[in-house]
Amino acid sequence: MKQIITLLILYCTFSSQAQQLSSQSIIGSTNLDSDAQILALPDESYLVAITSSGGQNGMKTVPSFGAKDCWILRYDANDQLLWQKAFGGDSMDIVEQMVLSHDNQILVLCSSYSGVSGNKSVEKVGHSDTWLFKMDWDGNILWQKNYGTTSFESAKSILVHPDHSIYVGVNSSVVDGDFTDEAYGLEDMLLLKLDAQGDKIWDHSYGTIGNDQLEQLQLEPYTNKVVVFGNVSEAGTGNMTPTASVAGTNCWVFKIDDNGAILEQTCFGSGTQYGQLKAAYLPDGSCWAMVDTQSDVEGDQTLDRFGLVDTWLVHLDDNLQIIGQRIFGGTNYDWMRELSFDGNILELMIMSNSPVSGNKTGSCRGFADLWYLQLNATDGEILFQKTIGGSQAEYNAASLRKGTDVRFFIETISPTGADKQVSNFSMDPDIWCLTMSSTLHTNPISSNSMLIYPNPSAGELSIETDFPFKNAQLHDATSRTIQFFDLHAGVNQIRFSSLQPGTYFIEIGEDRLKWVVE
Repeated sequence: MKQIITLLILYCTFSSQAQQLSSQSIIGSTNLDSDAQILALPDESYLVAITSSGGQNGMKTVPSFGAKDCWILRYDANDQLLWQKAFGGDSMDIVEQMVLSHDNQILVLCSSYSGVSGNKSVEKVGHSDTWLFKMDWDGNILWQKNYGTTSFESAKSILVHPDHSIYVGVNSSVVDGDFTDEAYGLEDMLLLKLDAQGDKIWDHSYGTIGNDQLEQLQLEPYTNKVVVFGNVSEAGTGNMTPTASVAGTNCWVFKIDDNGAILEQTCFGSGTQYGQLKAAYLPDGSCWAMVDTQSDVEGDQTLDRFGLVDTWLVHLDDNLQIIGQRIFGGTNYDWMRELSFDGNILELMIMSNSPVSGNKTGSCRGFADLWYLQLNATDGEILFQKTIGGSQAEYNAASLRKGTDVRFFIETISPTGADKQVSNFSMDPDIWCLTMSSTLHTNPISSNSMLIYPNPSAGELSIETDFPFKNAQLHDATSRTIQFFDLHAGVNQIRFSSLQPGTYFIEIGEDRLKWVVE
């Protein structure tokens, strides 16, 4: 059936009067449950992975294996629980990240202190290793691998490349065991390239003579180069060539080729970039990087901070040169947590204990709250912000975009009160889930008429347009880029091969069209 879709390019933000908090619930046991990781699946269900020290209590119906387990729960599109399972051995297993594999199964990355025990069937090398397992949508483990040195290392980030290979980023103070490259300093960034079955293709280490931390792996649009984001303490040493404009801890960003060789690299900072570093790429190949700062104007930071710790957002072009920056904060502590790009806007999550001050317009509910912001992706201007919290403290947060709604997963110890309407299972942290829904506040800019058909289809699509478009994109439901393509004026007949049934999006310019594959 042919459908007429009118493309209206919109400047969309949440109306500050219209948003509502609803569908509140708690995920937790009677012990500590922390660091929620979220993964959307193509059928609009989603996974929540939590590091849990709880047993079979609270809402946790599965027994634990060790001191800490990876507890994974699957919810449907209406936030109803489908199943829950625990993964781990007889010690501590800490979930770090989940991503979709090339065949739309689930890869789970953990830092593990466990040997063979529980449902971990691979032996560790040292004190703590990297544990990677692949599971299906029902939580059945398909394969699992362990990678380690003879000391301690922590898994940090995972990326699935369009060529089906898997990149895993690790931090370690030694280079031995499964890692064969040289050591540079007190702690290095280690990178594994794996095949689709988790078998090692190569490993490399990157670092200075000091302490270095890999924070995130990203994929550069159009080139599909892997980009590494991290922090270093001795810029210009080891295999890092750029120097810092100011002494201290700064940010190191570099691109690598298929064999792990550094292609381009940059260093930026104000000397106080100690913690997390998050990044989000835009379709034009530029990216925004987000990190904490404790500096006023210093080094590459050209803006004063508002308080004790602020969030510094830096815009890098495709050559890794700074083209813009913003500071977000109040008069106290504002720690960055998550940064994402939804195809139109940037979304920031900051944990804040600042009152109304600086560029924060919402007051604190307790000691620390979630401060959520939407920004113009071009210049970082604030379009919308909201403070969400209970009467005591919230520590970390993750989110899931569901159309115009946002569902939050917030680590909390707060009782009911302020925005929080549900109780924890104990005094220890649990995960507070809630949805912010809104009527959109829109300002139309321009419109074009386009035909897209059939919708749904089995993978063949006709797109009819009056205007040509360069670099249109096909995304899956998690916003992962599947394919780039060009459109000419008139009827374009496109065959997308090997697509799994589910929801996809055609991105053209700043707009996205929903397309269902049966």
